[in-house]
Amino acid sequence: GKKLTLDEAKEITDEGERLNITCQEFKAIRNALRTTRGWLTRVKKCGAESGDAALASIKDLINEHNTFKIVTVDEEAEKLQQSMCGYCICRLPYEGFMIGCDGCEEWYHGPCVGMTEEQAAKFDKYVCVRCSTLRILKENTATVATTLKKWTSAKNLARARTLDSQRYGRKFRQCERDIAKSKETIAKYEGMRKGHVGYDAAIVPPVLSGSTVAAPEQPQSNDVVSASAPANTTASAEPVVAKSEKGSF
Repeated sequence: GKKLTLDEAKEITDEGERLNITCQEFKAIRNALRTTRGWLTRVKKCGAESGDAALASIKDLINEHNTFKIVTVDEEAEKLQQSMCGYCICRLPYEGFMIGCDGCEEWYHGPCVGMTEEQAAKFDKYVCVRCSTLRILKENTATVATTLKKWTSAKNLARARTLDSQRYGRKFRQCERDIAKSKETIAKYEGMRKGHVGYDAAIVPPVLSGSTVAAPEQPQSNDVVSASAPANTTASAEPVVAKSEKGSF
């Protein structure tokens, strides 16, 4: 028949004891309730919730619960069954320190993901490797879909070509302006160089002290050369001195 829950069995037992019922059916329900309560006590002590329970003890508790024919606690038995399921990337049972992913709600063994309890306490959220990989793949998929839509839709393709044409047109006009500006600068410096040709030729480099290189001779006119000849000046001065001496005698 239908199995009783723990609350239902407790209610029936309390009512039967109040009415002082002594039939065999009532005694069976009362004994089954005691057995189920003892089983729950052992479940709490086995450490299944903290992950410290041995796999063999969990199996024994599950097998014992399957033998209950009157009073059952299916929720607790299901929790034990889940604790035996494969978790983490190693697909081993729940054991030791575990950390839950906020994305897929899967539980992972700390050593398997390289996480300690001290490190886990520093994070508000934890995202497993699988969820991180899926997120990256979704982002890449969205990028590829946007690109395909851009270059396959006739309307988007025409708009993209117009934008590209405008962008390259602006770049081309900027290059033309830069070239024109460079040509103006070159012409300016060419004019400055041509305007200073005569000035550069008239500059005579100075003779440094102790140098054997003499400065180039400067061209002079005939008047300057004849007026500055030292030989003629000395010759014309001597007769004048002689005449003055004769006059004194």
